[in-house]
Amino acid sequence: MHSFELSRNRRVNVWLDEALPAYFEVSSVQSRIVKPKEIISPPRRIAAIEFNIPYGPKASYALLGAELVKAEVDGLEVSSQSILRVYR
Repeated sequence: MHSFELSRNRRVNVWLDEALPAYFEVSSVQSRIVKPKEIISPPRRIAAIEFNIPYGPKASYALLGAELVKAEVDGLEVSSQSILRVYR
C-alpha cells in the first residue's frame, strides 16, 4: 500500500497487486459488456484507491477497486458492486 497525505488532512491510499482490505454486503450491481479494440496483457491485475476527506466532524470516504480476471470471451464484462451508507 502507498499512502499519500494531501492538503488539510486529506488522505489517499493506493494498492497495486494486493488484495483489498474491504468486506461489505452489496446493495446494487450494474454490469455492461465492452468489446475490446485490442487485446493487451496489463502489467497489474489488482488495483484499488481509497479516499478519506474530513469536513470538520464529518468525512467523505470512497473505496474503488478492480481485479482483472483472464477469460476466453468475446467482450469484457464490467461489473460495479456498490454499497451506500449515509451517517447523520
